[in-house]
Amino acid sequence: MRKLLADSLLASQLRAGRKARGLTQAQLAAAAALGERTVRLLERGRGNLDSWRAALGRLGLELAGRNLPP
Repeated sequence: MRKLLADSLLASQLRAGRKARGLTQAQLAAAAALGERTVRLLERGRGNLDSWRAALGRLGLELAGRNLPP
């Protein structure tokens, strides 16, 4: 699983990962058990940690950083 640093531009990384896999926001939302609105917010840099983990996990990405909970 590729790791992203917590201080990176998460929203753009999420969008790029989604597009690289040929997924729409609706498809990613369904795969990650999130609402489509939540995916839109994540791609704008907003959302809670659980939503980030769900979306990134479905794309094979992982959030990594010193101050993140395990």
